[in-house]
This record gives sequence, C-alpha cells and structure tokens, in this order.
Amino acid sequence: EKSKSSEQAMKDNNEFLVHIVQHWQADVGGDNRTIQVYSNAKTVELLVNGKSQGKQTLAWMGWATFHQVVFSAGTLMAHALSDSGEILATHSVSTAGKATSIVLSLDVPNEDSKTGSSLVLDGQDAGLVRAMVVDADMNHVPSSNDNISFSIVSGPGRIIGVGNGDPSCHQPNNVVWRSAYHGLARAIVQTTINSASSELERLRILQIDSEAGLRTDILAPGETSDGLATSITVQATADGLSSAKIEIPVSSDANRHGVMQVAKESVKK
Repeated sequence: EKSKSSEQAMKDNNEFLVHIVQHWQADVGGDNRTIQVYSNAKTVELLVNGKSQGKQTLAWMGWATFHQVVFSAGTLMAHALSDSGEILATHSVSTAGKATSIVLSLDVPNEDSKTGSSLVLDGQDAGLVRAMVVDADMNHVPSSNDNISFSIVSGPGRIIGVGNGDPSCHQPNNVVWRSAYHGLARAIVQTTINSASSELERLRILQIDSEAGLRTDILAPGETSDGLATSITVQATADGLSSAKIEIPVSSDANRHGVMQVAKESVKK
C-alpha cells in the first residue's frame, strides 16, 4: 500500500490550523486594513462576510498578509486549503456589539490542553481561569478593558494572582482584580487543603512547620478525605456586566491527578 502523503496524514490527525491575528471591530484599524493569517497549510484564503479577498501561498509554518482589506461589519474568516482546494481548517472573528457579560473557562486543568481534569489537593496545585468579555450574542469584545474582580464562592481555593497578557500593564499581580486586555483577563487559583500528600509528609509538615495550617489546612494523618469538597467555585464580576461562575474540579488522589501522572498521560494521547 502506498504511504500517505504528509498532507493526508496531518488531515487524518486533525493537525492543520489557521489563525487570524487582527480583530474585526469598527473602532480598531480604520476602513482599509492589513490582515495577517498564520497557518501550517500551503494555502490560505481570506473572506469578508463570505466574499473572498484572495488566496495566498505560504512558506512552511509561515503567514499571509492581505493588504487593503475593506472593513465591513460582520465576519472575517480564513480557510486553510489543501492542494486540491479542500478546506482543512477555519478560523473566524466577528464584529462584536456592546459588552454585556463575562464568560469563564478553564485553561488549567483542561483535558483538551493535556493539563489534567482536576487540581490536586496538596496546597500547591493551581488552576488558570480565563475571563472573556462578550456581547449579547456571545461574541468576544476585544476592545473591552473592563476591570474584572475574581472571588472564591466556595471550596478549598484562593486567588493567588491575576493577569491579562499585556506586557505594558503595571497593575499588581497579587490582587483579585485586573483590567481586561483585548477583552481577556485571568485568575490563578490555588488549592487550600493538603489531603493528597503522603501521611508521612503531612505529619512532618505539622511537626516542623510553625505556620502549618495557617494558610493551608493540613489533613492530619489518619483523617479521611471523605466529605471534602470536590470543586472550587470561582466568580468573576465587573461593573455593568453580568457576572459568571465556574467550578474547578479537585481531587485528593495524587496518583491519578498529580503533575507527573498527568504528564505521562499527555504523552500517550
């Protein structure tokens, strides 16, 4: 049997991607715009509201630059194309309306990103919560700089940091609020119970650490983890926007959800 082409193999493994760099907002970029599109396919096509703006051939893992793209509110879409013109991957950005609410999602833990399905209750493991500002139609609002506050509603967690991806932002990192950058902000949530470490390790912590239990609850050897919370509920709020909540699963089973086990599992997939 003839071996598959590299293109066919990548298609079978769903490895093709395409990404539009710019946003498609009326107040960002002017009437005639330069749009960059990255892809690992050989050809990309750009469309505005379904009308083609042309095709370009890319260097391997390169990008295409489309000049003088006339803005028209709606959807900017890019297709990654095969040698025969088949669509291999698609990415689109839409013109958003007025910001109305916050949507939360988990970057970590997240099985899609191979970072596990639960945080480990060892008093150290941490998750990454993403806050995205959206309009009434759930479109991402990239022009939003709303100040977003994070809080723990329930469960064994604490906010230990925030961020927004803006390298020029001088807002403090170790607080519970952050202004959105391109409509995005992030909270880092750490577990506050140590029930996953070995009994010997927890015993030694209680014996030699004078501050043991002050910041993190240490489950004493012999105590059972039955009845402990199975998730941390995080809430995000901002003035004028509808708030949002999300649950982060937690586990006392370090053998199943620990860092090394998650890493081993990610290699298998």
